[in-house]
Amino acid sequence: MMKIGILVVAGLLLCGMVFAQSASDKIGGLVFYDYSYQMNKEEDNNKFELRRVYFTYTRALSDRIVYKFQTDVGRTGNDDRLTAYLKNAKVDWKTAAGTITIGLQGMNIFNVQEKNWGYRFIEKSAMDQRKFASSADLGIGFARSFSKNVHFSLLATNGRGYKHSENDSYKKVSTQLFYGSKKIVGKDGYNVGVILTYEPYDLAGDAGVKTKQSKSVTGVFAGMTKGKVRIGADYDLLKDNGLDITKSIISVYGILAVQPNLNLFARFDQWDPNTTIDDDGESYIIAGVDYLPVKGFYIAPNFRLINPQIGDVVKMVKVNFQVKF
Repeated sequence: MMKIGILVVAGLLLCGMVFAQSASDKIGGLVFYDYSYQMNKEEDNNKFELRRVYFTYTRALSDRIVYKFQTDVGRTGNDDRLTAYLKNAKVDWKTAAGTITIGLQGMNIFNVQEKNWGYRFIEKSAMDQRKFASSADLGIGFARSFSKNVHFSLLATNGRGYKHSENDSYKKVSTQLFYGSKKIVGKDGYNVGVILTYEPYDLAGDAGVKTKQSKSVTGVFAGMTKGKVRIGADYDLLKDNGLDITKSIISVYGILAVQPNLNLFARFDQWDPNTTIDDDGESYIIAGVDYLPVKGFYIAPNFRLINPQIGDVVKMVKVNFQVKF
């Protein structure tokens, strides 16, 4: 399976190079890998790991229609093998009313927060890390900016994510509304927004009788860059009515630009997998340095501490790398 996945990605890359004859065609890649050492573990306490490999091809079919194709290579399965997935296969159609997106596309509920954080290669954004939603799904979306600062998006998707096919007749609805800049990394700006998702599903009960239940995610976020400082925060709740569970996340982070190619960063997450149960949560701290020796290559040594309310503290040193081309 791994060989097939690698051959598929290699073939797509070759095809992209062959057909990239126009200035409207763009080919890009992104690779995340790291070395980790767990300080309070005696065996199997260090390793090199390949986290993600993305290949992206985009083509403007006209001044209003753009196609994007992206593969994602990561670990999956019981044997933890590397497998290639299709992450994006979408068409963006710019109309007078707004942009309509058709196909397999990125979700809209933590894309801005992920950009505010700015360190996807070091750690996912809090909602993505805790699986509040898949990062991509199959469906149709609509996005519109009502002014320079007011942005709205609405998606109707399968709800199963990009790794699974649909398994019921329901659809997941996701909305995002925010004010401010879409991107604040590298320039002064700010944003503040809200997100909401709603997804019905059938829950099997006694004697096989199914009842209609629902899951929802609500959240607020904010980020700001001023001079050499970037800060941000998220607060999110996932409610599952069928299982009668509410999960919560609080995430705050800050970045200080010491030099044009050197940043200090820190992040603190408070995670509660069930708000009705005491002592089941944990705090997660990341702190480190991001160094850019040349454009497109990032090195980020960092320290991590996972402190559960019950259980042993985990201390880890990591060196994360990102290659972008």
